[in-house]
Amino acid sequence: MEVVDSRKQVGDQNNIRLVDPLYYWSRHVEAAIEQGKGVLIFAPWFTQSEIITMVRVAMVAKYFAREIGDQGHEKIGDTVLKHLQPLANDEIMVNALGMAPGVDQWQPLEWLNAIRNLTAPERKRYNQMLGKNVRFLPDERMLEPWIAALAQSQYQSLESGPRGWLDVASRSRGT
Repeated sequence: MEVVDSRKQVGDQNNIRLVDPLYYWSRHVEAAIEQGKGVLIFAPWFTQSEIITMVRVAMVAKYFAREIGDQGHEKIGDTVLKHLQPLANDEIMVNALGMAPGVDQWQPLEWLNAIRNLTAPERKRYNQMLGKNVRFLPDERMLEPWIAALAQSQYQSLESGPRGWLDVASRSRGT
């Protein structure tokens, strides 16, 4: 979690809120892309919250699997993440987002700038037709320190502990 001071009065304890980095970066996509915090993917069959949930469960399951030496469950977490990565493929993104003829390489920052430069009615129409299918996929390297801290402080205290998270990962694979 990142601490964000939501007002200008620093030191006022009533103005501090915790922000989940998975949600934070998905709502600040341009900065996330610029800083290498993740990639944009074409995934109309998932909501952004579902992507975040899958990434979180996979990362926590991988963390606990490494902690207890369970390579099978660690592979399950890797598999979930590896199935999402190809959705950032240049060809998929160019075709799915209705890029101009002749565009053969996906440039997410250029795309974001182009969307921002549309008039409000054009932007709304484009997002209703095509942009609504773009999701942010966080980079797992960026999340590793946060997941480790989160797993130790929050998820370890759950009644099911590490084994419960590994079971969630197994069910997501259908085993």
